[in-house]
Amino acid sequence: MLSGHRPFEDKEHDLREIYGAIIDKEPPSPSSMLATGAPPSSVVVEKAKSEMAETRANIVRRTGANQVTLSSQSIRGDLDNIVLKALRKEPERRYSSAGNLSDDIYRHMQGLTVTARPNTFGYRASKFIGRNRVSAVAAAIIFVAIVGGVAATLWQARVARAERANAEKRFNDVRKLANSYIFDVYPEIENLEGSLKAREKILINALEYLDSLSNEAGGDLGLQSELATAYEKIGDVQGALTNSSLGNIQAGLDSYGKAARLREAVYAADPTDLESKEKLATNYYTTARTLWNNSQTKEAEEAFERSLKLRRELAATQPTSVEYQNRLAVLLIDYGAIPVFNSQTDKALVLFDEAAKIVERLTEQEPNNFDFKKTQTRLLRIMSKAKGSIGDYDGALRGFAQAIAISDVLAKQFPSDFRVQRSVWLTHSMKCELYIDKEDGQNGIGACLPTTEFPKAALEKEPENGVVAYDLAISHFNTARVYRLAGDYPNTLAQADKAISVMSALSKKTPDNMEYKRNLAVYEIERARAKIKLRQFDEAETILRVVLDTMVPIAEADPATTTYQYDVSTGHRLSAEVFFNQGKTAQAIESIDRAIAIVQRLSELNALRETDRTLLQELSKEKDTYQLATVKR
Repeated sequence: MLSGHRPFEDKEHDLREIYGAIIDKEPPSPSSMLATGAPPSSVVVEKAKSEMAETRANIVRRTGANQVTLSSQSIRGDLDNIVLKALRKEPERRYSSAGNLSDDIYRHMQGLTVTARPNTFGYRASKFIGRNRVSAVAAAIIFVAIVGGVAATLWQARVARAERANAEKRFNDVRKLANSYIFDVYPEIENLEGSLKAREKILINALEYLDSLSNEAGGDLGLQSELATAYEKIGDVQGALTNSSLGNIQAGLDSYGKAARLREAVYAADPTDLESKEKLATNYYTTARTLWNNSQTKEAEEAFERSLKLRRELAATQPTSVEYQNRLAVLLIDYGAIPVFNSQTDKALVLFDEAAKIVERLTEQEPNNFDFKKTQTRLLRIMSKAKGSIGDYDGALRGFAQAIAISDVLAKQFPSDFRVQRSVWLTHSMKCELYIDKEDGQNGIGACLPTTEFPKAALEKEPENGVVAYDLAISHFNTARVYRLAGDYPNTLAQADKAISVMSALSKKTPDNMEYKRNLAVYEIERARAKIKLRQFDEAETILRVVLDTMVPIAEADPATTTYQYDVSTGHRLSAEVFFNQGKTAQAIESIDRAIAIVQRLSELNALRETDRTLLQELSKEKDTYQLATVKR
């Protein structure tokens, strides 16, 4: 009926063939019969209900008022399967009753699943979609959108991972490059004479790289430590006075401060980490020395104390570590230089005694160790200076002789090492100052004049080196003093002028540097002394007026440095002498009173050198002379 053909119409002429076909052959599906285009035995099917035509409108085409013609496509699927199931040869595979067949036909007409087809997910889904087309289309659109969104998200995540991997690679490459500059290239030339500009360029480049990374890895403690190292080395180039530098001390302090904040953060994250503690202690120590060279005595002492606390802890934690012991000794020696400079020898000796015990142990363990020899030289130098300040000149000279012997050996062993060569110069310079303290001008000339050679040669090679410029100025100043003590005033003025010329150039580069200003004032005092000896009092008065205008604010700004107070008292004392020789006795008495008041305070603070133990009496006698002259007039 569906196809207009009987299932076995081609066999009807033979009854046995019909039986055989029914028993052995599978009948063709109705849709396949329609598809062959064979002439049907009957193609007219009465339409039972008009509603059925409406329900199946998508698969049939009207041919008349009560007739329809079916296509193979329209019956393929459920109708094929229903017919074929009804014709199954096995009873268990056929419909068990006409009611079951009727139910399947009804379910097909309602768009439901039929039992004549396997109950697969795809089949059930197709039936569901057929019944709910609008909802299914909407769901499909949503599904496609979700799948598209997930796909886009996964793609973006993949792209992001790739970009992050590339960024991490660039980050690590830049970091590796910066570290190569700082830890591989820079150490090769760090102590090389004449390497200042190259060192500066290397560090500036490395710092630019690390700065560009710092914002990308704020929590990376390793990167913070590397950045701190870069800042510290930049500080060394800018203003450290322990190696060749540009002489800009304040810029150096700023860089050390940046490094300190990074070091403190790293140390706070893990206070048990010895490496971070060691690096922080070194930062405080370097900062302390630089502050001391910049006339910031109180701040320097505070930084020394912070470093000393950490150094003691490190030495106690690792008592067998000779490196920690040596660094503690160096710190004690350099810290002791402050009280020596301020004539507080007893305080200095406490620090030196502790350092001496450490150095003795270290040199016994490793007598040929280069670093320990440097520390030993450092200790001999400063202890000799301390002995000279209390009048033990013979003991001081013996100490300097020992220090020079060790330094000379090291200088021959390391001829290109700037720090070693400068250490030799420093020992000879301090020996020169001992003759000045002894007021031995004749022997002092032989000790002081050669000290100008090393810094002069180094400055010619590296004109921007502020450290050797500073050293050269000091050498000329000390030479001026011994010439004055020897009574050679023209050479005194010549050497003082050279010292002033070099120091003025440094001061112009960093006009806020108080130490440079103080040194200029002290050098001018030496010129004033020579002018007084040459009886050029008017010129001496002009010089001393400038000296006091410079020195008084410096001394007021740093009252902890008693040497500055001493400088001011010297200016007032010399002014009194000038005024007296000019016949200005009232001004002479006023100036000598100011000098006496300052020296009185220093005496109460026990801040006078042993060689100045009679200074108050000398000033009182000078005042008596000025007062007596007033009475006579």
